[in-house]
Amino acid sequence: RGSATRSCNKVQSMRFILALALVAAATALHTPSSTLGAVAPLASRTLPRGFLGLQLQRNASPTTNMALRGGGSVDPDVFVKAACLVVGVYTVEMLLMPAKIVTDHFNEESTPLSEFMIRGGAVGYFTAIAAILQLPTAAAHQISLFMIAAMGVLYPWNAKFGYISNLNVKYPMHYIPEILMLGLTIMGALAY
Repeated sequence: RGSATRSCNKVQSMRFILALALVAAATALHTPSSTLGAVAPLASRTLPRGFLGLQLQRNASPTTNMALRGGGSVDPDVFVKAACLVVGVYTVEMLLMPAKIVTDHFNEESTPLSEFMIRGGAVGYFTAIAAILQLPTAAAHQISLFMIAAMGVLYPWNAKFGYISNLNVKYPMHYIPEILMLGLTIMGALAY
């Protein structure tokens, strides 16, 4: 019975993390609402000049989403918030359930020492999130992208490919951080 309960908790955790990843991805695809500059070309073709006292002119600049945002295909602020959300969820888990980090992702038992180290590491992540959210978006974007890419290299991809550590990874649960960090890294790169 204990094994069935643990399996059910793992499935619920996996669903929750997957839902958070989908929300982050969906917000990255959200386009800003139309502005007068984006509507002006259409309005100037369909309405006579001076209609209702409006003097609409054709917009000389492109009206794509990237041009409206002034940059990449992902809003940097959305990426920063998504990265902080994902790291925040893992940080809460590190603080409250450090053994779960080990037993969910590795075919190993958690030890008091690993729980001690994982729980203590939560302080640094909470501090990083708080600091990043205080920065201007441009700086927060760069730091968040570095943090996510470095975490991907040192944690899930290292566990998968074993270029620094040789670990006994537990699948399918470990696919979540592998794909999540890859998706966030790509999302951060697209925000330039």
